[in-house]
Amino acid sequence: MVVTRKRKYDNPRLTMNKEPIIFTNKIRILGVEIDAALTFKGHIDNLYNGSKTSVGVGAAWTEWQDGTEIKNKKVRLAPYCTVYQAELAALRDAVTYLTKRRRNAAVLSDSRSSLDAIAGGRSLDPQVAEIRQNLEECHENGIKIELFWVKAHVGTTGNEMADALAGEAVRETGTRIGYVAYPLSYLRRLTRLKTLDTWNERYVGGETASVTKMFFKDANAAYKQIKTRRFAPDMAQILTGHGAFGHYLHRLKLKTSPACDCDDRTDQTVVHLLVDCANFGRARCDLELETGMRVSRDGLSDMLLEHRSQLEKFCDKIVRYVTHKNSTRDNAGVAGQWAPTHL
Repeated sequence: MVVTRKRKYDNPRLTMNKEPIIFTNKIRILGVEIDAALTFKGHIDNLYNGSKTSVGVGAAWTEWQDGTEIKNKKVRLAPYCTVYQAELAALRDAVTYLTKRRRNAAVLSDSRSSLDAIAGGRSLDPQVAEIRQNLEECHENGIKIELFWVKAHVGTTGNEMADALAGEAVRETGTRIGYVAYPLSYLRRLTRLKTLDTWNERYVGGETASVTKMFFKDANAAYKQIKTRRFAPDMAQILTGHGAFGHYLHRLKLKTSPACDCDDRTDQTVVHLLVDCANFGRARCDLELETGMRVSRDGLSDMLLEHRSQLEKFCDKIVRYVTHKNSTRDNAGVAGQWAPTHL
């Protein structure tokens, strides 16, 4: 498996004793299965015994007496439901069943988060509220139903059986979906996607943010970058074009001339500083050698995505230089005031 930050790459050809080494799409480290995208999805799917798939989510409970299973039930949930909801659905259905039977029982579950939510009394989840209501009703009627946590996947017969039944509930497509409530995480995701779509329409169709569009072709690309790691203030000046640059300061009437000190006929813009300014020729050459990419207006977005740290160092040099140059008394604004050292 190849782990790289590059979007485009070729798998290297490796051999051992003249025999080719076959690449795999996943590895296991300290018992955790990691895929090529550096996620734990496969490990989590195995952990829950297939109770959550793209088809749906399954839950189940099984009743035992004197070491013998006497009843079980499977519950199928909508595909957007979470495993947490599935665990609660199994508990809710089991407690409801016991409440109607009006008998004492011990309920075992391997979902500590579900049990903590029920015991805490602060959860607003409707399933938790229903479970607590049934337990209170049983307590008032002298029925003793106790909830216990058991460790998962250690061979507890009833627990393993319930996990297997939950997997069957998902695979049985003919089973009626018994729970369809949207989880908050799903609603947040829908809201975020809708917000991103609206933002992207305004961003792509707008006439402003020309500098930012060199680095981010659309709002989705910007969101992914910011979500991974926020940008430092100096880098934000480069990305927006709002900083200690001659062209920007001149537009705000804080500098008498927009020209760059490398060429009095060229405005000191972000594009000029990054791509053409002679003051940073050596640093630009070093960046190109280090990344294997040419510093150009059209290539800035790819360089930011694939070599963010190196590009940020280059931009930091530019910002520190122009901040110093454009904050001296000789370059003061037309009103005779000092130009700001930090914007």
